[in-house]
Amino acid sequence: MRLTLLACLCFLFCEAVSAGAVTPMDAELLEGRLNDIRCEYSVTRPEAALMGSYDRFEDPAAAPPKGTCFYQLYIPPGYNRNAEWKYPVMFIASAKGAPITDNVEARARRDGWILVLLMDSVEGDPLWLANFLGAHDDVVKRVRALPDFKVATGSKAGGDFASTYAAYRSGFKGYIGQSSCFWSDRQGHRYDAARMNKELAVYQVLGTPHPSFRCRAAIKSGLPKDTFHAVECVDIGDAWARSDAMERALDWLEKTVFLDARLIKFSQDTLSWHYRNKLIALEKAQSPFEKYELMEYLAAFAKKHNLVSRKEIRETTQGFEKELQTLARDDPVKKELAARMQFLVISQMDNRYLANDAKAHQVASAHEALAKQYEDTVYGKKAAVRAASLRIEFRF
Repeated sequence: MRLTLLACLCFLFCEAVSAGAVTPMDAELLEGRLNDIRCEYSVTRPEAALMGSYDRFEDPAAAPPKGTCFYQLYIPPGYNRNAEWKYPVMFIASAKGAPITDNVEARARRDGWILVLLMDSVEGDPLWLANFLGAHDDVVKRVRALPDFKVATGSKAGGDFASTYAAYRSGFKGYIGQSSCFWSDRQGHRYDAARMNKELAVYQVLGTPHPSFRCRAAIKSGLPKDTFHAVECVDIGDAWARSDAMERALDWLEKTVFLDARLIKFSQDTLSWHYRNKLIALEKAQSPFEKYELMEYLAAFAKKHNLVSRKEIRETTQGFEKELQTLARDDPVKKELAARMQFLVISQMDNRYLANDAKAHQVASAHEALAKQYEDTVYGKKAAVRAASLRIEFRF
């Protein structure tokens, strides 16, 4: 009996030691699943004080300045096979320290995203910043991460934490809030990340009813005027965003930073990653209009980032011109293009309404009319989603 007890105690001791041991850099990483990683962290005084006055339970200065922390790492399929490719990284935080991947895993698998789940980042715990800094600095050494395309996201308090990441480390192009606001102190919301990182685009999925929803007006007025920003309102309470909302958020983010933003420059690795994904999507296109939009996008993307200087890309995109003209004569494509034109006109009104409730209801009505007229089109469906979002936003 005593030997059995001693054996159990030894086993538990070994388990405790291994739980605190740092994962070697050459540890095998399995594709298509979560890998447990323990790493070292270091938080400096200036980093701990960057975001102003904290709740005493979440003040990073209250955590040991050095130690170890835990994160989970998702590696997309094909990572080991394509040894020259680099991948974007998404950092995910939760209020309870157990982030989900259900709403982004299909995207990560399809387009090749590395996911970092911050397991020691918990509401009310000062280790939240240490967990991010440690995981970030570890993952950029451990895997082939794109240095200039990182995204931060999280739900509730985890989203508030994630809204700060671009202030601490470079390369962040997007923050996606899920039923969350921005970090706030006693003086209100802090937009330091957006002010310090002019390349950061912000997309928020706000659930109702939830306290975070009440901060949408403050966010609109508080963000720097040149920050690209979009809000989608859904009846999900304080839950994580659904997969379809995250798809829209990432579609918007990629189009915004790769096409709409004028001054953002990307590495060739990042441009190749995005071009490759769009080309694969084109090969798998399910309709003539999907094919039309992808060819249009690829041509604009290659031109903007001077990819046309590469012979194979120049020849590919030049070949689109004739095919686009042919597709534009197709009746279903004509209908889709008519719906798109109306959607873009309404969206221009949408971008100007700001906080004018009466004007916003007019825009919602215009989207609803478009959705009814073109209910079986891509942009008819987009109009329906936007109208629902506006109705929710101004109902609350």
